[in-house]
Amino acid sequence: MSEGERLYVYTNVTSGKVKRIRNGGPVRLAPCDARGRLRGVWVEGQARMLDDPEAMECGLAAIERTYGWQMRLAFFASRLSGCYPHG
Repeated sequence: MSEGERLYVYTNVTSGKVKRIRNGGPVRLAPCDARGRLRGVWVEGQARMLDDPEAMECGLAAIERTYGWQMRLAFFASRLSGCYPHG
C-alpha cells in the first residue's frame, strides 16, 4: 500500500522477503493481482524493516484502509497464528 512516497508491505516475519530485506534491502517491485500476474511496471527501491511501533501502526492502518475487511481478516488470522507484528 502506498502512502505518499512510501510503500508498506505486510508479510510473515519468516518469509523469504523478510530474510532478503535483512540481508541488504534493495528491492524491485511491481503491481500484481492476487495470483501474482504482473499488472504494471517494475520499480526499484530500498526496503527496511519497521521496528518503531508508531511507524508500524501507520503502515498497517494504510494497508487496512486500502484492503478493508480482507486485511482485517488477514490480521485476525495472523493473530491466531502468532505472526501478527505487534500486540
